[in-house]
Amino acid sequence: MKTLFSVLFTVGVMTLGCSADTRNPEVLALIQDVSELPAELEAMAVGPNEDSPYAQRLRRRESLYLQLHQRGENAVTALATGLSDADVSIRRASALALGALGRGYFVSGRQLAELDILSALAALEDALLDTDDRVRHLATNAIAVMGPEAASAVPQLIIQLQSGDEGDRNTAAIALRQIGRAASAALPALEVALSDPSDDVRTFARLAIDGIDSSETEQSGSQTDGGF
Repeated sequence: MKTLFSVLFTVGVMTLGCSADTRNPEVLALIQDVSELPAELEAMAVGPNEDSPYAQRLRRRESLYLQLHQRGENAVTALATGLSDADVSIRRASALALGALGRGYFVSGRQLAELDILSALAALEDALLDTDDRVRHLATNAIAVMGPEAASAVPQLIIQLQSGDEGDRNTAAIALRQIGRAASAALPALEVALSDPSDDVRTFARLAIDGIDSSETEQSGSQTDGGF
């Protein structure tokens, strides 16, 4: 399984013209290992001597994310490529890892420095069209981590806000809030979402509107102050 994945992944990365380091089989194997973990971030703390299946999964994820973090941009490029892999578990794992690394994942009680995942934005935008709902939701969460720098994703997030999938609508609203003022084009769609049948979607839409409005107010205030 890993050998086949490494071959396919290497071909994909070579097509993108990435560096030799990015094609390192160690990076590919790490992503494969991440894909074999549950596609959720477990947050409950465990004791140093705890040996439950949960504790083992958590420590394994921490170890893998730490190794990916240490590889920096090479890991980001490989994860971005993983978003288009034929194996849905790899697409899910890649989106999840990008979001976790971008926001600063906790390892052994300390938070890793946030990794710059902006180079993966285009791949994440493409992942918003994935046929798998978990991939879409995880990709949207990763986009939200980038804040205003993810402004190019706003048009697709507006479309996602009108999806028949409640998770799509929730995560789109959350991402639009994080993007802030740069997501002002989404305000009409967010106003419509205030009438959504889902309580969660309505709540997240209101928070997004307030977040966009407040960031616009702050921007306007800073420009005014600068005039004196």
